[in-house]
Amino acid sequence: MDSNIDLRKLRCRMGWTSSDLARHLKVESSEVEAWEKQGASPKDPEILSRIKFLLRQADMCSDEVKTGPIAENFLDESALGQVDSDRVKER
Repeated sequence: MDSNIDLRKLRCRMGWTSSDLARHLKVESSEVEAWEKQGASPKDPEILSRIKFLLRQADMCSDEVKTGPIAENFLDESALGQVDSDRVKER
């Protein structure tokens, strides 16, 4: 994992405050604010593991946001038939 994770960027992608991110990482919000201010990442492997999980969640949410409207349009076109997710991603 990248040694300098942009926690602010992650937090903004998820639509969270520093307190929200702190709650998910099980740390104090002052720690999150300090990491963001210093541009540093936590060194604790447990916290890094939680961040890695949240990054994957953010990526999955991004994929849903990108393909959701396309899938809805495809459903309209196919009269609510079965959606082939590979065809949706190709569009």
